[in-house]
Amino acid sequence: MTLVLLTLVSLLIWVHLAAVALLARSVVGSYAMARIGGGLAVMLGLFCLEHFVGLGARPPVVILTAPLCLWLIWRQRAVLQEHRQVEVMFALGFFYCLAWRCAFPDIDLEAERIPDLVFIQDYMTGGKLPAMDRWLPPFDVSFYYGFQHYAAAWIARGLGVDSGVAYHLGFSVLVGLVTAAAGSAVRVICAWKPAPYLVILALLVGGNGISVGLPALLQKGPELFQSSRFLGFHVGDHEWNALGRAIGWTFNPGPDELAPEFPMDAFSYLIYIGEYHPPLFGFLLLGLSALVIATLERGSQGRERSWAFALLAATVPVALIGNVWVAPLQAILVVCVCAYRSSRREFDWVGPTLAGGLGAAGLCAPHLIAFASQPITQQSSLKLTSLAERTPIGQWVLMFWPVLLLLVLGIWSRRRPGFTLFLTVTWALLLIFADVVFNDDLLGGTWNRYNSTLKWWPWIYAGMIITLAANNLDSPSRFCRWGTVLGLITMSLYGGRLAHAFVVREKPSAFKLSGHHWITQHQVNNNVVRALASRPDGIALESGPVRENSEHSVLTLFGGKQAYLGWVAHQDVFWRDGHPEIERRRREIEAFYSNRMPDPLDWLVRRDIRYVLWLQRDNGDSNRLYRILGDKIASEYEWYGVLGEDDGWRIGFWERKVVPARRE
Repeated sequence: MTLVLLTLVSLLIWVHLAAVALLARSVVGSYAMARIGGGLAVMLGLFCLEHFVGLGARPPVVILTAPLCLWLIWRQRAVLQEHRQVEVMFALGFFYCLAWRCAFPDIDLEAERIPDLVFIQDYMTGGKLPAMDRWLPPFDVSFYYGFQHYAAAWIARGLGVDSGVAYHLGFSVLVGLVTAAAGSAVRVICAWKPAPYLVILALLVGGNGISVGLPALLQKGPELFQSSRFLGFHVGDHEWNALGRAIGWTFNPGPDELAPEFPMDAFSYLIYIGEYHPPLFGFLLLGLSALVIATLERGSQGRERSWAFALLAATVPVALIGNVWVAPLQAILVVCVCAYRSSRREFDWVGPTLAGGLGAAGLCAPHLIAFASQPITQQSSLKLTSLAERTPIGQWVLMFWPVLLLLVLGIWSRRRPGFTLFLTVTWALLLIFADVVFNDDLLGGTWNRYNSTLKWWPWIYAGMIITLAANNLDSPSRFCRWGTVLGLITMSLYGGRLAHAFVVREKPSAFKLSGHHWITQHQVNNNVVRALASRPDGIALESGPVRENSEHSVLTLFGGKQAYLGWVAHQDVFWRDGHPEIERRRREIEAFYSNRMPDPLDWLVRRDIRYVLWLQRDNGDSNRLYRILGDKIASEYEWYGVLGEDDGWRIGFWERKVVPARRE
């Protein structure tokens, strides 16, 4: 993607977000809350609407709305100028994230980048929701997350960019909204001008206690994920073992014993890894909550106060469609805020909170009703953590000591003692909750608490940074203020490792934001993707489905086509709870490509398969099966080759000659 086009698309996104904020401000009263909540409200409204009527794959949004947005911005330019700091803080997050995405744009087999791209493509069709799962047509997409992918799909639908570009721009917008929300929350509480930027720095490049403390000093050239993510990973380094013995940390368990895995994906790590996954959306809801808490503490009145309570309550049902893992924490936070306001004999929260919560729940209901019918919903529940699985105190302190320092420094914060007590009790309660309760999902054994700590710990960590730092930096106590500054700077030292990683990592795909350069840099794969992309939509068949992440169905995905079966483990374990159709399709694919299917042509037609890919991995044994299968399906399918002119070596795909019209 050229720099000029990227600049134009980014500008169009900003124009629409700023215009929505200006419109919402006239209702909400606070520009900062309107800036964060306005776009969310628009997307939530569209999400609900499209459960009743699809708006199409290419709605003429920009043509109709861009002139109106520009006119509104010009007309209210004084308001925008007054609140320019909010836009600066948004730009810091947006462009920082975009720099990472431009340097390392590959959407490859690592983590869950490919499944996240599938979600975006699911929503790009613009049909009535729930959308069809393009990894298992004609099944629906009714999973426990997807709202942020829906929003990214609107970037593709509205601006006409491909799904990979929408992936990276949606990612950057989310990060920008998080920094704008966090910085605005600090700015509402603390008048010291550098304060918001110190907090933003700690969020964008800051690590946890493991990555900036003594363990980091003892590590010898660790991978970033080791220093930032894990408690309990196994390392053979002598210094690590000495430290482990000192704090009771078991690194080398016996042959029948596995150390529990306690991962923590900090916000900075998520930006580094480039995974457009639901935890990002959890940070956005957290940032909005922090902004609401700060606005209420400042002493807002009238409609601004009512909307603050309504927005806060709305975060709970919205979490259920965007990042269901943090919904319990989000609910606890809302309850704590309401309890704190009640302790001050303020009961005006009741009406707005009920209205906001019920209103958002109503907009989320069409998706939640479909989701509730999925069998996977029966495979997860909150349970008490056994004593054996609790986090050892030494590990826990090593992970959380930077934010615990902020908590302790609050003792010297002589301003707003009631608010300080509220923050202390709230975060202590959430820390305790995250250790004595866990989400009992499909994982077990050493990974029993894996998903719980992975999603809960960084959310709590970031929330403590934003709220505690804002309160401490406004303290009349120099010890409290400068101790907090030192703590934030110490957290941000992890940025040195990030900067080193950014500089030394090779960047072969820089600015190729479609995300597939890692596989299409090979000309043959590129030809396959381009050929598929130029043809009508339909179901494509690829060989090689396995349970782990693989290149199976990747060319189909980047070619913009449906896959008869995507990644088996994601469909079987994480999304469909062992639905028998997944294993049946896997066996059918193996039978077809090994020529064990009695009548492959009849099967292809009955399964409505339009494209049959024949790739390098299928050319074994002197490509013996190419002619055999080709002859069996030749009456209905025509060969399109991208490499090879003889039967001994062929790469391309068969395309169905005549596709019957679909029955409505």
